[in-house]
Amino acid sequence: MAHTAQVLTPRPELRLVRDGDGRRSSAPSAAREGSLRDLRLTRRGWWVLSALAVALVALGMFLGDRAFASAPAEPVAVADHFVAPGETLWQIAGDVALPGEDRRDVVDMLVELNGRSTASLEVGERILVPAR
Repeated sequence: MAHTAQVLTPRPELRLVRDGDGRRSSAPSAAREGSLRDLRLTRRGWWVLSALAVALVALGMFLGDRAFASAPAEPVAVADHFVAPGETLWQIAGDVALPGEDRRDVVDMLVELNGRSTASLEVGERILVPAR
């Protein structure tokens, strides 16, 4: 038969105190009451603490995006443009770009403005361009 070790936890030290009636009764000693070093969590306690930490991090990530949200973009005045033979979105972007503005950003803006998935065009197609 195998011998198993038994873990004994010491009982709290008892001392006599007087009741409100003046009678004596025993109560645990409060010598180290409130010490964080003596705090022990059960397995369930660690799970609860871990779940709470994960929930707080997730909440911070969810609300953090909203804290730095940019202001809504101002509406852009647009004009119609009909695609000529041989014309590309790159050329149109060069025509409507402001001085110093990156043409790649203008192409992206034109693709988004027209709800397109690609930058390909067809002759005679009507697209929206910023009225500048």
